[in-house]
Amino acid sequence: MERQDAVERIAIHAAFGLHIVAKWMSERSDVQPELKERLATHLMAIDSGLQALGRSGVHAEFETTENTLHPR
Repeated sequence: MERQDAVERIAIHAAFGLHIVAKWMSERSDVQPELKERLATHLMAIDSGLQALGRSGVHAEFETTENTLHPR
């Protein structure tokens, strides 16, 4: 496995791990709105980075969680 591919795989797994935590937090009423907003911002940034790498397979799921964290 090439080094760049390994780094991308780690990034994808880390991003999805954060997404799972953010999704759980988005559904909780005891999480501060400011924290939810910050999580949404981080997910958007990670999603943009993954798309730039051509790894957009989780885009729809990330976007759904972002919208739950930070309704527009």
